[in-house]
Amino acid sequence: MTLGRILLPVDGSDHARRAAELAGMFAGMYDSEVVVLHVLDPGRLSEEHTRMVEVEHGVGRQPEELPWVANVPAELVAMLSPREARETQEQKLHRVAEKVVGVATDILEQQGVPRERIRVVFRDGRPARAILNTINDQDVQTVVMGSRGLSAAGGMVLGSVSHRIASLAPCTVITAR
Repeated sequence: MTLGRILLPVDGSDHARRAAELAGMFAGMYDSEVVVLHVLDPGRLSEEHTRMVEVEHGVGRQPEELPWVANVPAELVAMLSPREARETQEQKLHRVAEKVVGVATDILEQQGVPRERIRVVFRDGRPARAILNTINDQDVQTVVMGSRGLSAAGGMVLGSVSHRIASLAPCTVITAR
């Protein structure tokens, strides 16, 4: 039995961390390559996620970097300097992506996956579509992903990303809780 190339989509959630542990275990057992994917979806970093990311991952601008916004509501900051607010959002997305991927690759390496068997891919767009495209582009035979990500409300309304991948992927999909 072989699992072939393993795709590990990560978003920083606890379920994605457990999926990284599982993918690392499988990659070690079957000498598989692991493709770590993080999707940069500008629509996903809501105000709540931004605060969570700043606390959980230590990402975000410090007040001393923008002292004039210390006591100004976020909506007013966006109106006063929309370009800076947009750049800050994009910068946060990239910093989050680097941290999330770093955690996942560290977990894989701790599980015994050699660094040369880990490939990192960043994509822009909606997570489910980006994952499906990566399955095809990277010739993936197995997907190991968290059963739930950071967006709890979206899963209730639109169907979760993991459910969509399990339904639409042309390969084996393993979800971790």
